[in-house]
Amino acid sequence: MKLVQTSFLAAAAAVAVPASAATVFSTDFESGLPTEFSGQGSIQAPGTLPAASFGRAHLYNNTTTTGDAGASVLTLGGLAAHSSLSLEFDFLAWNSWDGSTQGFPQGDFFEVLLDGNLIASISPNNASGTLFVPGSAILTFGPAPYGFGDSSPFFDRDTVYRVTLGGLAHTSADAVFTFRVNGGGWQGGSDEAFGLDNIRVDALSAAVPEPSTWAMLILGFGLIGAALRRPSTRLALA
Repeated sequence: MKLVQTSFLAAAAAVAVPASAATVFSTDFESGLPTEFSGQGSIQAPGTLPAASFGRAHLYNNTTTTGDAGASVLTLGGLAAHSSLSLEFDFLAWNSWDGSTQGFPQGDFFEVLLDGNLIASISPNNASGTLFVPGSAILTFGPAPYGFGDSSPFFDRDTVYRVTLGGLAHTSADAVFTFRVNGGGWQGGSDEAFGLDNIRVDALSAAVPEPSTWAMLILGFGLIGAALRRPSTRLALA
């Protein structure tokens, strides 16, 4: 029975191949707006944020329109077979964002959607309100004036979050990421805006075992089946 167990364990270990990841899109906006982007927003310098992190450009969106109509949209097509996606990016909350407590001017939300499904919601409280930030978003800079606030010291506060969204179930060859604002307190314009930078999308897929691996697995199961069919030998009692 040891041979059976050994063969089966070897086959199982060979099949347990770790998932592989491939970067399918990345941009730091230093070369302009990628063709995969549509909707609202323009390329601008990222204020006085550290050049080592944000270079000379980022995508700036100060829309006054909430929801999809004011969104910046990343559309990816022709993706190879995969089982999930991951998304990483810097979210720049410019000026007087007012946190998630409802009632104007509070209730400013930044949202991320994948194929129309909400996957992240963030509500910084640069100026007022209740901070709402999930564990997927880590504060990296601020609150401090980095260049897109107004002249008031109270409202001239900006924050930057590094957002990491992994394990996003997805198998289609096309993917649409929507970056938008929502909430009853949103004003946009010179009052508040959002920025995006250092975006990366990875596609993850389980590696396909090689033919030799399948052969080992079949052999293991075959030996187990043969062992189960073999009649047991018992000593007769005198």
